[in-house]
Amino acid sequence: MTAAGARARPQEEPEYDSDEEIGEDEGLDFWTPSSLPPLAKGVVYPSYVALRFAVQRDCTEKGASMMVFKADPCRAMYKCKREDEPPYCKYWVSAVWNEEDETVRVARYKGDHTCKTLSCVNSTAGGDTAFLLPFAKELWAQVPDIGGTKMAAALTTKVGVTVERHTCYRLIEQIEAEMRGGEIQSYTKLVAYLQAWKEVDPEARVDWSVDADGVFERCFLMSSAGAHVLEHGRPVPGIDGTFTKGLSRRHVLLVAVAQDCNKNVLPVAFGVVKTESGESWGYFLYHLKRGTKFFDEGNRGIMSDGHQSILTEVAAQLTGTQQYRCMVHLRKNMADRFGKHTRKPFWGAAKAATERKFWRKMQHLLKVSPECYLALVGDEGRGIAPEIPMSHWASWAAPFPRFGTHTNNISETMNAAMRALRTRPIHLIVSGGMEWAATKIYKRGVQAKKWEGPLCKWATVDLEKSAKLARSYPEPGNHTTTTGIVRDEKGWQWTVNLFDRTHGYSCSCGKPQDFKVPCSHVLKLMWVVDADKPTEERRTAESLVHVMYTTDRWRETYSKGMAMVSVDDLPHVPHVPAPAPAANDGRRQ
Repeated sequence: MTAAGARARPQEEPEYDSDEEIGEDEGLDFWTPSSLPPLAKGVVYPSYVALRFAVQRDCTEKGASMMVFKADPCRAMYKCKREDEPPYCKYWVSAVWNEEDETVRVARYKGDHTCKTLSCVNSTAGGDTAFLLPFAKELWAQVPDIGGTKMAAALTTKVGVTVERHTCYRLIEQIEAEMRGGEIQSYTKLVAYLQAWKEVDPEARVDWSVDADGVFERCFLMSSAGAHVLEHGRPVPGIDGTFTKGLSRRHVLLVAVAQDCNKNVLPVAFGVVKTESGESWGYFLYHLKRGTKFFDEGNRGIMSDGHQSILTEVAAQLTGTQQYRCMVHLRKNMADRFGKHTRKPFWGAAKAATERKFWRKMQHLLKVSPECYLALVGDEGRGIAPEIPMSHWASWAAPFPRFGTHTNNISETMNAAMRALRTRPIHLIVSGGMEWAATKIYKRGVQAKKWEGPLCKWATVDLEKSAKLARSYPEPGNHTTTTGIVRDEKGWQWTVNLFDRTHGYSCSCGKPQDFKVPCSHVLKLMWVVDADKPTEERRTAESLVHVMYTTDRWRETYSKGMAMVSVDDLPHVPHVPAPAPAANDGRRQ
């Protein structure tokens, strides 16, 4: 994450020398936990707060109980809680205040504990956990979505005392409360950020709106570079929605994700809406379509889960675009409705490359669950229509190649990658996602320019693997110049057609029809058929690969650089009130 999208952290101060005096311009705001010297007689601290932290750190490192703080304008004393009960403890720290340089000097220090040490820090047991707050802030700054369990483990390792996760939940809530003031202003900054995008990238698709009271309602942002990647990537992008968490639990983040020839994903459009409803998805898809030329061309699809709002709005807004349902989500839905025993036969039918294999797998499904069978394919004789068109989920029924996009993993992967961002204020969520995309566009563009070879990296590696497998296959027996049966090393037979009218070439394994790259079976038959031809007339494996996988296409995908907008230098806009937060932000991970 770049500096603009990350939370500012204090710079490390040099180690403090206890023999030097503290100047007038130094004090509370100029020390960090790591800069404080260990407790010892004569050590000088910049304030009572710094002294209190040093004492509690010293006590915790020794595994002892918390201290009782007694102070007056001229002195401070720390004693063990068990000083007045057996076994008596002699731990004692006293310090005096120096009015001349406004510092605190340790006058007396007895650092040996003779009482029973404390083995657990728990806020519900009356323990003083204030000393843990600086450590917790440091962890939260590094991992904004850290949960109570992980923070407890990290603090236990750091301070040497067992810290309960319930204590860490209270610490997280305290840290978030301190940050809430900045989060309220986040929506004003988000509008300013969108306004800045309009200025730096006139071709970008930018939109936002507020309600009648001026409260932020929704927005959409897609850069021109993101639209360019979408237009030159694989023809089936993914869309999905995810809830913001933590302080920003006021909206839903909608994302459109493209995939290039190397199977690399990239978020190309972001939307912030109140709820994942039909109106919200209609707003998002309306601007997505008008922000790019992707949907103006033929053979375009969109991959999503089974959210009814998505299905309805895709049909309404993206006319002529093929809808595809995620196989993983659909398999889970069928298993929840009809039982887990439907998972395996459904998956085999969904992945079947040929119609013959599809119906053979569906017969297995019919035996284990007739209800699931009717829900998927219906019964024309009985007048039962399928709940989901087969072209939306069955591989063999796809009207055009999907280039390997069978699930919505490209969107789910992006949601996981942005998980840390989702706990931050809303303007940092959007700006962080855009900066992440800009970084990927630049790095992948450099990688494409340095790549040597006619095909992209993924296609080159895939062809090498297929060729290696093809060399291990036995020579096919009966074959013609166009068709033949290839037997692999396991003895399985595959039917290959080198001149398929629909796909150019095909195989019963389904890979050529789906990915538009030759499989090992196609390569084997092609080598055998072309063995007697002159060298210049023989076909090469590269000649069978779709233009999508060429290096030129790869370079063109990332040829357009992405503008950068810093959240530290935004134009002034009128204040935009923040909407009311949601009731909760879900369970902590």
